[in-house]
Amino acid sequence: MRTRAINPAARGTAVLASGALMAGSFGFLFLAKAPVTGVTDLYWGLHLDGIMSLDDLFGFGHIAVYAALTMILGRFARTVGGWLTVVGALAALGLAVEIAQGLGGSRSFGIDDLLANLLGICVGFFGLILIGPPRQRRMR
Repeated sequence: MRTRAINPAARGTAVLASGALMAGSFGFLFLAKAPVTGVTDLYWGLHLDGIMSLDDLFGFGHIAVYAALTMILGRFARTVGGWLTVVGALAALGLAVEIAQGLGGSRSFGIDDLLANLLGICVGFFGLILIGPPRQRRMR
């Protein structure tokens, strides 16, 4: 059985579509006030105040989300140059989200959030380095 090569244009469209979907989803999460209220209620409901502060919990959330985004989108990139493009795009997205929060009124701009985003991107980038680029299939 012969495998077919993936059309580069179709692959690019899939990456763009998945990136747009992720950006829209995370844009809602980062700009809407309801997710923050839900996390705050969960924090107090689980009595996490004895373990960490609410600000620390949000910081860890920023790190986890941006690390995951970097690794997921980086797997599509296949090269180190592509990984750096993903890193730059996510850094720009993180800055844009923080600026939009400051302008929106329901949330506020935070340099600590921006630094947590950048730390998450770095963690994801080093994760990509550790697992390496995806293997290329050979055509017979």
